Amino acid sequence: MRRTKLVTKAHRQLSIEMETPLVVLDETIMRENCARWAHAAAAAGIRPRPHFKGHKTLEILEHQAQLGAVGAEFGRLSDIERVVACGWSGECVLAWCHYKPAMWTRVAEMVAAGQSLIVDVDSPAIVDGYSTAAEQLGVVIPIRIQVNTGLRGCSPSDVPALVEHCAKRLGVRLAGVTGYASWYNENGGRNWEPPEVAGRREAELLVSVRDSLVSAGLADRLPVCGGSTPVAEGTRAVRGVDEIGGTTYILSDWNMAQLGLAPTSTLAVEVIVSVTNSWPGGFEVNAGITTFGERYAYPGLRRPLIASTRSGDLVLTQTGLTRAVGEVVRGDLLP
Repeated sequence: MRRTKLVTKAHRQLSIEMETPLVVLDETIMRENCARWAHAAAAAGIRPRPHFKGHKTLEILEHQAQLGAVGAEFGRLSDIERVVACGWSGECVLAWCHYKPAMWTRVAEMVAAGQSLIVDVDSPAIVDGYSTAAEQLGVVIPIRIQVNTGLRGCSPSDVPALVEHCAKRLGVRLAGVTGYASWYNENGGRNWEPPEVAGRREAELLVSVRDSLVSAGLADRLPVCGGSTPVAEGTRAVRGVDEIGGTTYILSDWNMAQLGLAPTSTLAVEVIVSVTNSWPGGFEVNAGITTFGERYAYPGLRRPLIASTRSGDLVLTQTGLTRAVGEVVRGDLLP
């Protein structure tokens, strides 16, 4: 236990006993972030469908629902199982295309148990897997087609054929189209489009795919879900988008601030560490700082990454990658 002075946003000084490293959430900022996103979506006539992975906290998920979020997206079925076990009854989207038969069966079981659950697909093989599992239990699984807008998914030109394939299978029904405008492309290279341009391009492509399906008589009007926190500005501006996803806006993060997409005042989480050793011009702390995004930083950010508390009382640079939180890292004390 170390006695540490914690300086809050309001510059109140608290002297408390804590074990470090310690993650501290500013609930007021978190709620402000959620409200700002909800209001922006409502002003554009779009329903927010936030991603759970940004916080993995049931209380935050419920708060987002109170602000008008239409369910939530999840990358892992295990996360859906956990929140449902804890009482979550909102609509869930498994926003990843899974090729594991055990996953298809488990989804069918959850739908049979009454859980509102939509799954993403990008190939006939996944459609067939969900369809077979659903038929065995006598249920119908709603599916979204994940369209390749730059990183992954079904090629836009192949979407009509995939929709026709879905129509021939029992146990599934078409429930929307989606995509993901990433900072990376399929080859792992950097997508250098400005964020708002990437968001608009993705949204326009998804709306075009949906409208072409309707015009060809292959589907009724389907919901279009696009966007993420960095590209949201462009996504919201496109007419025809129904839902918008987002992850990092809830807690914000240092990558967003470094890219100029969010002010540091929106950072709702701080990691409190203890200095374990110091010398002229440098120091060691008792935690790695991968939490600040250095290991998986968005491409284009300068390294070493500079991180600090909102109050600016400690600024450090990471001199090398860390494998996990808890590893001692050396830094240089800046003026």
